[in-house]
Amino acid sequence: MATKGVPMPGSLGPAKPATADVQKLCDQVKGEVFKKDGRNLHKFHAVSFATQTVAGTNYIILVESDCQEYFLVKIYVDLHSKVELKGFQKGKNKDTPLALF
Repeated sequence: MATKGVPMPGSLGPAKPATADVQKLCDQVKGEVFKKDGRNLHKFHAVSFATQTVAGTNYIILVESDCQEYFLVKIYVDLHSKVELKGFQKGKNKDTPLALF
């Protein structure tokens, strides 16, 4: 049974404002996102994030890009701190809830 305010293991934690460390994760994968999206955008600013603890950590991050376009970005950081883009969804907005995908 989960303790009040503590997410169940494997579930997505609560949304929080992005931190400098979360922005660094976004900076590490933005080139890959731009390549897969087929565009070279200038802005890639982390807005908020939530985490899921697995054998490492999944980050679901809401990212603002050019012209107030938003992405949901999923980044996995393994137990050895290796960062991997797991996917992204475009066409989001500033009110998009963070959810696993």
